[in-house]
Amino acid sequence: MHIAEWQPAMVPGLVQTAGYARELFERPERSTLTDPGDADPDAMATARVRRQDVLYQPGRRIELIIGEAALRSTPGTIGTLLGQLDRLVSVIDLPTVELGILPFPVMPVMPLSSFYMHDDVVYIETLTAEQQLSEPEEVAVYVKAFSMLREAALIGPDAVALIQRVAAELRVHSWPQEYDDSD
Repeated sequence: MHIAEWQPAMVPGLVQTAGYARELFERPERSTLTDPGDADPDAMATARVRRQDVLYQPGRRIELIIGEAALRSTPGTIGTLLGQLDRLVSVIDLPTVELGILPFPVMPVMPLSSFYMHDDVVYIETLTAEQQLSEPEEVAVYVKAFSMLREAALIGPDAVALIQRVAAELRVHSWPQEYDDSD
């Protein structure tokens, strides 16, 4: 099984910490944009973390490319984001995972949204639905775009260095109260 994902401004669900996922699911605009119904952020975060078992299964190939903005965009508290950055560093060492970071201002191709591929199908998430593309010609465009993003991304020790630099900047920056994790 091959999974490839591009996320320009947030951490992919496959490597999110429970805290990061929970804060995403608790964001106030979720109820403004859509009716969350009886959605339980804790249950949703737990389910997301359970799906991460795939990261540890032999024979899997998982390529994740994220934009530098994902390292700097917090769903809630800076403390949660710092924990998420630590998680990214640990994921880099997994034999099934290749994590790349596309640094500012590099952008070899300008995909309008995030996307992920499972084998020969491309999935594009929108605010209201998920679009699936399986026509070979369409899939080929996304494979090529992902390849261009991957070639420009920092991988391995270079990715770790960028993650650690961003974490250090977050620790010393003076944040407004709503982003302060010292409460």
